[in-house]
Amino acid sequence: GSEMCIRDRCRDGLIRTVPAFFKQAGGYMKYLVIAEKPSVARSISKVIGAYKHEDGYLEGGDCVVSWCLGHLAEYAAPEYYDERYKSWRFDDLPILPEEWKLLVSEDKKAHFNILRKLLRSKDFDYVVNACDAG
Repeated sequence: GSEMCIRDRCRDGLIRTVPAFFKQAGGYMKYLVIAEKPSVARSISKVIGAYKHEDGYLEGGDCVVSWCLGHLAEYAAPEYYDERYKSWRFDDLPILPEEWKLLVSEDKKAHFNILRKLLRSKDFDYVVNACDAG
């Protein structure tokens, strides 16, 4: 019903129809959307009004849209834990490290750090995962 959405002026001055749960005392909740790749982020940003280009994200009014670049972080390969795992042997299985390590490749570190900074920011009321769920 109509109580689910409201038409109101957002922080950026544009009038939008937004879900009622975005509204809070004093304005709208600010949110971060993380898309699976830059092209999806651009599509989402057009719909929600995030037009201002920043380093690694798009911003507008009450929202910020950023993206992943494939797998930003991956579990370390078995040989990272012990050189003997470079060649697989049945006797070594299962390989169960005490602590699982996540690694970020050099070419993705800059964007990983942008996302980390955004996710740690106290500016957002919530985060939307718009990555591939499959």
